[in-house]
Amino acid sequence: MGKKQLNSNLIYFLMVVVLMFQTILSPVAIVAETSIDEEQSLNVENSSTNSEASVSSVDVTESKSKQGLSKDDPKSEMSDSKTSGDLSKSSSSEPTGSTNDSSSKKAKDVKSDEEVSKDEPDESKSSKEESEKVKTDLRKEYKVWDNSNMDKLKLSDSDRLDINQDGLPFLNGDVFLVGGDGVDTSRFDKLMDRGIEEVIQTGDVSLGEKFSMFFDKTFKPMTVSASSAPYIRRVGSATYKYSTVGIYEVNGELAYCIEHHRPPAMTGLPYDPLEVYHNIKVQRALYYGWGGDGSIFSSSQKEQGIVITSLILSRIYNPGDSYTGDNYPKYDELWNKVQNGSVPNRNIVFSDHTLSISVKGGKQVSQTATLKTGSDNSTKIKVPSKVTIVNESTGKKVTGGVITIKGGQKFHLEAPLSYNSSYSSGNVKGTAKSLLPMLTKSKSGATQDLVKGTWAIDPNLTDSFKVPFERQEVTLTKKYIDEYTGNTMGTDKKKLTIGDHYKQCAPNDYDYKGRDMYKKTGCKTGTVPDHDFTLKYYYNSEHKITVNYYDNRNNDKIKDSKSYMKEAGSSYSESHPTIKSGDYTYRFVKHTGDPAKGKIGTSNLIINYYYDLPLAEVGLKKLQVYTAPADEGLPVVVNLYKNNIYDPKVPDMNDKNRRITIALYQGDKKIGSKRYTANDLPTKIDFEVPTNVLEVDQKKEYT
Repeated sequence: MGKKQLNSNLIYFLMVVVLMFQTILSPVAIVAETSIDEEQSLNVENSSTNSEASVSSVDVTESKSKQGLSKDDPKSEMSDSKTSGDLSKSSSSEPTGSTNDSSSKKAKDVKSDEEVSKDEPDESKSSKEESEKVKTDLRKEYKVWDNSNMDKLKLSDSDRLDINQDGLPFLNGDVFLVGGDGVDTSRFDKLMDRGIEEVIQTGDVSLGEKFSMFFDKTFKPMTVSASSAPYIRRVGSATYKYSTVGIYEVNGELAYCIEHHRPPAMTGLPYDPLEVYHNIKVQRALYYGWGGDGSIFSSSQKEQGIVITSLILSRIYNPGDSYTGDNYPKYDELWNKVQNGSVPNRNIVFSDHTLSISVKGGKQVSQTATLKTGSDNSTKIKVPSKVTIVNESTGKKVTGGVITIKGGQKFHLEAPLSYNSSYSSGNVKGTAKSLLPMLTKSKSGATQDLVKGTWAIDPNLTDSFKVPFERQEVTLTKKYIDEYTGNTMGTDKKKLTIGDHYKQCAPNDYDYKGRDMYKKTGCKTGTVPDHDFTLKYYYNSEHKITVNYYDNRNNDKIKDSKSYMKEAGSSYSESHPTIKSGDYTYRFVKHTGDPAKGKIGTSNLIINYYYDLPLAEVGLKKLQVYTAPADEGLPVVVNLYKNNIYDPKVPDMNDKNRRITIALYQGDKKIGSKRYTANDLPTKIDFEVPTNVLEVDQKKEYT
């Protein structure tokens, strides 16, 4: 170590001691950085956008591309393969270059209909214009070596590249921004491959900044964390036809320079942390280009593949710049893949994002959804305790847990009818890795951006769905039933929400087939169940039983009718009573109308009892027997007492079938009789005792 360097370090050491003493009461947080293994899984950090592109910082599981470059590849393999010919037709150093046509072409990329690039470059973006602006600003403070004056730069073995605190490259104390625009910079390859050797300080620097610089340099970590700046290594260049591009590794993996009008990157130049660059064309270029899983280049086409892939990536990334190389073999093939090709689908998309609900089998059932992604991709969906998710493709069901749904499979969710919480899956992601373009930008902004492909689970490829479960309505059926017949007279239906308290009443009266029905069931209360239900309300009707008492002869009522009400289906019993009229007791004759006992139906009942009295009141006033010769017979005169009970107009009074018989008896022997209707009965009747029953001088009793 030289004396100057020793003194410098001594000064810095003293500065450290002073600063540590000054800040002894202020704790300094020192974060240990974690080394990145080749298969390390990392986490999402953030997502941001700028004027050029939207990139998200994502920690990934990195894996080597099948045609990727190894750190141990000798530089002889990476060295430029210059093509002999007119130098005026060659493109050298990092940028694209082709002079087969006399001039470069302007990019006229057209987005395909299927393409949705989150990070679509600005069509007006020009890395050349931006680079020139940077150089112009720098010339105000520094001497700048660039393409305009690089021919005057003399190189020696002692030359070294350093960077300042802003990451700007310096050559022997002057800004070094050589390269781009098709300029041959091959004589600087070894210098740029060797890369940055030291951090220098330019401009005014505070004591604290010097301490920070010294600390960073002296205690530089030997490993790199997921969120730290990547390590950039330039391992050589590749030449095909008239174009030469730099070959880079970022954290040991193949990377491409993608701003060919800017100065190139170099080993050790500070770059920002890698971020996902969401651009479908860049993704396709990395997939089908050199080093990609779908590379169109064979292992023997390494130089061609690297050059054409780099040219096309720069064309995509800088649509406002001119481009070259489109007449190279396989350029059009790769460009067509960039425009129309496809990479393995790792996106997670649900066919529907709000699944409608219907009621089936006494539960809430969502509509069927499909996971639209590759069959080798899947996702995990978690449901709460009362929700069931059904994989319709496999028949598997999970309640209150996690289920795996693979690409192309159909599924639906189920919940009880009383479940009243909307379900959301939250953002779910797939399990298959995607090819992610990982972008890094130079800290100074003066050199080219770099991109590499990494297979990882992209945290931005998520989707979600929801199911608006809510307490469902069920149907209440009110049945109005005739208690006597059991027949349903009518129904009413209404919707009620499961779990609600209900109080349901029925009409007090109901007209059914001409019958006035009255309600026998009161209001019903309860909690609405999780299924359709029926409430029964019973009705019945009352019917009159009338009992009449008639005189059978003249149909006169002989007693007030008896009437009372009986409910249909109830029992009754009647009998004829004893009825008197004065000194007479009516004789029961018959019963007509409805049965005297039984169960009343749906009609009124009438029961009639018929009675009668004698047609007339007849009595013997006097019986006179006269004497006469025995051979002539004895005359007899009967005098009667007669009182008609019924009106002479009553039919029975003249009915010959209802005649009164007046008979004359001698002792117990009937010796004569006469018959009369009630109306015809005289009060004096003449009989004659026949001679055959007479004996001389004999006395007999006659009645």
